[in-house]
Amino acid sequence: MIKFLLTALLNLIGIGFLILVIVVPITPQFKNDSRVDNLLGLALCNPGEHLVRAPVSGILSRLGIVITPYCVNGQARRDVTFRWITLGLSGFAFVFLFDIVLQIALILNAIRHAIFRSIRRRNSTPSQPVNIPVPPAPVSLKDQLQQLEEAKKAGLITYDEYDRLRQDILGKQSQKR
Repeated sequence: MIKFLLTALLNLIGIGFLILVIVVPITPQFKNDSRVDNLLGLALCNPGEHLVRAPVSGILSRLGIVITPYCVNGQARRDVTFRWITLGLSGFAFVFLFDIVLQIALILNAIRHAIFRSIRRRNSTPSQPVNIPVPPAPVSLKDQLQQLEEAKKAGLITYDEYDRLRQDILGKQSQKR
């Protein structure tokens, strides 16, 4: 879920970039704002140039573009409208395309995990009846004492252990009665 929220955040960043680079400079509130000129100048102009936004008329004004950005160096003035629009749209397009690729990767990963869980679930359910182990038959008192005697003779237990275990076996036998 968090991953998909990240993609939504990327969409917002792309839209924010488009608004900051294209929309803010053409709005009347920021018409003479030097901060906008400085930031756009950093992105559009060469070192030693500064940005000047001039009002525009003609076809661009009918499209909603009410300024023409120029990079000025002394008396030379260079129109950077195409660069400005290209920067705004390409920045938005880059973030948007990156977001789409990320969303596709997340969706494919989610599908892969769902398939893996389905296969694992299918393989974990037994297709044949489960063999439940049968507990061993109780060992008789005689057999228990013989096994204990053999362990003592083989040197697996000491005489004290033999005596203690023998008393335990005989004590359990007397409790059953």
